[in-house]
Amino acid sequence: MGTRFLASLDPFKDKMAEQGYSGLRYMSQRELDVNGTAIVTGNVKYTMNVSPAGCLYTRFVRSPYGSAKITSLNTSKAENTPGVVKVFTAKSPEFAGKLYLGDIPLLTEGEVFFDTQPIVMIVAETQEAADDAAHAVEVKYEVGEALLDTVAARDLNPPKVTHTPRLITPPFEAERPNVINCFYVRSGDIEQGFADADVIIEEEFTTEADPHGYIVPITATAQPHGDGTMTLWVDVQNIHPVPWPTAAAAAEIPMDKLNVIGPDVCAGGFGGKNCGGPGPYAAIGAKSTGRPVRVSFDDNRLQHATRPWNVCQIKAGAKNDGKLTAIDITFNIGTPYAVFSLSVMERAREAITCTYHWGHRDLYERPNVMFTAYDSYTNHVETMSYRGFGVLESTFPAETMINMLAEKLGMDRLEIRLLNLTKEGERSAQNEIIRSQGSEGVQKKVYEMMQAWGPKPSVPDPWVVGRGFSGANKYSQGDMVHNLIFLKLRSSGIVDIIADSMDIGQGMNTVSRQFVAEAMNMPIENVRKVEVNTAYVPWTSDSFSSSATDDVGQAIVDAAKNAKAKLFEWAAPKLGTSASNLETVDGMIQVKGDPENAISWGDAMAPRPHTIVQGSKNWPDGAPNDYDGPGTNDYYTGQALGPYFRLIMHMNFMAQAYEVMINKETGEMKVTKWIGGNDALPVNPTLMEGQIIGGGLYHGGANAMYEENLYDNGSILTKTLVDWKMPTILDYPKIDDIHTAIVPVWGEYFGENPRVNCPFGAKGIGEGVDCASPSGVVDAIHDAIGVWIKNAPAASQKRILEALGKA
Repeated sequence: MGTRFLASLDPFKDKMAEQGYSGLRYMSQRELDVNGTAIVTGNVKYTMNVSPAGCLYTRFVRSPYGSAKITSLNTSKAENTPGVVKVFTAKSPEFAGKLYLGDIPLLTEGEVFFDTQPIVMIVAETQEAADDAAHAVEVKYEVGEALLDTVAARDLNPPKVTHTPRLITPPFEAERPNVINCFYVRSGDIEQGFADADVIIEEEFTTEADPHGYIVPITATAQPHGDGTMTLWVDVQNIHPVPWPTAAAAAEIPMDKLNVIGPDVCAGGFGGKNCGGPGPYAAIGAKSTGRPVRVSFDDNRLQHATRPWNVCQIKAGAKNDGKLTAIDITFNIGTPYAVFSLSVMERAREAITCTYHWGHRDLYERPNVMFTAYDSYTNHVETMSYRGFGVLESTFPAETMINMLAEKLGMDRLEIRLLNLTKEGERSAQNEIIRSQGSEGVQKKVYEMMQAWGPKPSVPDPWVVGRGFSGANKYSQGDMVHNLIFLKLRSSGIVDIIADSMDIGQGMNTVSRQFVAEAMNMPIENVRKVEVNTAYVPWTSDSFSSSATDDVGQAIVDAAKNAKAKLFEWAAPKLGTSASNLETVDGMIQVKGDPENAISWGDAMAPRPHTIVQGSKNWPDGAPNDYDGPGTNDYYTGQALGPYFRLIMHMNFMAQAYEVMINKETGEMKVTKWIGGNDALPVNPTLMEGQIIGGGLYHGGANAMYEENLYDNGSILTKTLVDWKMPTILDYPKIDDIHTAIVPVWGEYFGENPRVNCPFGAKGIGEGVDCASPSGVVDAIHDAIGVWIKNAPAASQKRILEALGKA
């Protein structure tokens, strides 16, 4: 096994003690994943396994074109297919005029705007009957020219106006007919910054759409109960903010009559399961038929939704000594509807502005940054939130530009970064105070580990070896952060966690237990997590944006404090002392330092069999927002507005190093060594290393290498795993050459006052670990063959041969 570096946590113990920790008994320990055995033995309850008696099945008829008018639609043969119960179109009363998210219709009519857009939903007794009926639907199209150029799409006079009339008009740039949304950062004096530069590099980078590629197809099953209530099992990363209200609204059911149940473990989501896509369809089908209905999106498994296509035009300047003077970025994404595009651009600007001080502090009072982002209507596939959510797309060009500047200036890649890092407590180009800035430590450690590889290995011609380095950051979102959890304390010493914190493969079911066991100083095997549902689980912020560890952990720390106060109140008279003189140890309540003078929870709670305490983070909604601040900013300049200057909660910072081998004749590439580093204080180092390796190398590396989407006039040619090239285990390093570095930094929220610590100092890391991969791989390719590739994915044989002038 490769090196697993974990820096000492001793410097943080005093701060942890202030939050009531048990001396690193469970916090930062390598506890086994509580779901591990069930997963490998096939005993996890996934949503796709839910199939109530009498369940009906569905299939969609989807557009095979990116841009077309529907000239005729005939469903009569489908309606007469044996086993068919219902055929829905956009004209059906249950679907007419209904939108899912943003401006996207549940079913469309008249015109289609992306390949795989749903037109008809079939409901049948069996999956086979639904499939047969879908094939019997007759649709005729007048195919149009698809608009796929995201730069041309945002022009004043684009080659095509996609939606007429425009569905959404932005507050600025209204004269651009395809533009849906736009975002800006205006900081410092960009013109002066470039005038002062000794070196200026101007380039264009493309990051292609990437489908989520779930391990388990995204599914939902709805069961009506005949009394106006309904249960909806849906494969989601959360149940409250989006899946519950959208499904209820679509089926026109009061939310209190719809109980949404999440899976034990969501088998991969990567952001695409944030909204419970099949849920509204299942709820509508179940209400209409009066029977359980199962919806699966596996008919277009890869292309359910993707990261949006992005073209980034970037210009950066620096002095001869490596001090950055300015950066100007135009960020162009294209989507068929306005689904999550606003947040993609918003988060991209944060990724650009937080790690480096663009406009060195020795030269300028403020960073010199101009960031302009457009989301325009195009005929690309439907988009959804995707791991990194605007960060990978912005990190790839920004970090590659840093490496390009280093090469042009003859500087070391680490040296130029350390010279320009944003310092702890400085304001970013968005006027936001940066805290828990761990870039320096993690970049130094990863670079040191890369140098320890020694000289490049000797390989036979025509193979060559290259090494690359990259930094990155990833925000944790600062809105929707209003969390409430319950801890149910049983007299037997068992604690149930009642919270909407989905385990999406990051080990949240284990992490939440570690928080409770650490805070309560009790055996972890006595901590359980109950089923996630809307019937009795309180509103929690959920598992997205690398926030679950922080959100739920903060609420657990608060709940544990309240639980101990309650237990001590009851135990004090029975132990003949004051509540302030008590502590919990191994599930017992004892006089501090006196294990002989102790009673069990049951004795303290008697005659109560159980009690429920709550813990919260910024609850109730509408209370003074001490955690994420007002979250407001000036729209045109992107400047954070007080008093707390918190647009986001916190950043985690990372670095990666790659070694690759490239065959100059065939264009074949293999990753032979890899280091992934993060700056977070770990709750569970093993789970964190799994995120770093699985997310950074396997997921991020795949984004960087081969996962290329091919279009023909808007029609997707790469819809299945047969067509969509993925790396295999042969493309990745052996386990002895996969290394990780965890360089702890105490997690604290961005902002000024009040200063807010993360729970036991832990901040999330999962979503951002892949964001440094494309720039790291491209740097390694350049080191090997001397050419910069400015497209991600970058490492297909075709792309490498093109770079070598051999295609």
